[in-house]
Amino acid sequence: MREQDQTSANADQVNQTPPTTGQSWKLRFSLRSLLIGSVVVSWLLAGLAFLIREARQDALLTQCQNNLRQIAMALHNYHDTHKAFPPAIIYAPDGTPMHSWRVLIAPFLVQNAFYDAYDFADVWNGPTNQWLTDEVPDDFGSGPKYGTMLFDAGYFRYRCPGARRSQNRMCTNYVMLIDDRPGQPNGPPNQPGSASPAQPGDLHVIVLEIADSDIHWMEPRDVLLSELSFRINDPTARSPSSFHGAVCVLRADGTIEVFDETTAAEYVKRVLRRLRPALAGVGQEA
Repeated sequence: MREQDQTSANADQVNQTPPTTGQSWKLRFSLRSLLIGSVVVSWLLAGLAFLIREARQDALLTQCQNNLRQIAMALHNYHDTHKAFPPAIIYAPDGTPMHSWRVLIAPFLVQNAFYDAYDFADVWNGPTNQWLTDEVPDDFGSGPKYGTMLFDAGYFRYRCPGARRSQNRMCTNYVMLIDDRPGQPNGPPNQPGSASPAQPGDLHVIVLEIADSDIHWMEPRDVLLSELSFRINDPTARSPSSFHGAVCVLRADGTIEVFDETTAAEYVKRVLRRLRPALAGVGQEA
């Protein structure tokens, strides 16, 4: 009986024997391996996130360029019909801004239903045009005023695909550049932006991209050269900017140039100021 008790005691001692040096090293090695593996996985995930973000920005830039190509084609088709590009703004004789170039090119963007419903005798947001300015509802297409009408209006054609949800969905990210420098020739009603901006063969920038714009796409308001910062994505002032890093500008000849934050402000300034004096001339009245 004593021998059995002694054997049991010895077994308990064996079970309670602390881990050997080899076992302790294996435990430390396992923890070290787990830590290294976690770091490697974190690096891989960070790299993957960066690649996904870059790919998304590249895709948004491509979509933005496609929007500008459609606008360029519409502008050139307008020119073929009217022998001039549309003015940025059409004014009433008293100087009231009436209609935007974005509305004038609507038929050339297959926005016929919208264009036929738009009343050029009224101001852009007047009583007969007010309902066309409404924000697209969440239940898009359910109301009698909506359906194909607002979709045909093509508000999305003037909106960057990467625009934030916080921005009014009816605001544009594509604006015409208006040269309002002193000394430019002006006529009645003496307002900048009411003349054809350029000729099709010119290299002058006529449309540029602006992020977080507060300009309704139908509104006869764009960006003045004098109010523009030439630093790309300048957080302190209105500037050429976008939601996808690089910024697109459209030249009168239909070509698109892309600036990014490494582009020198002096170069951007030189490009955007390469405008004819006639840019600020005046021609059309409502």
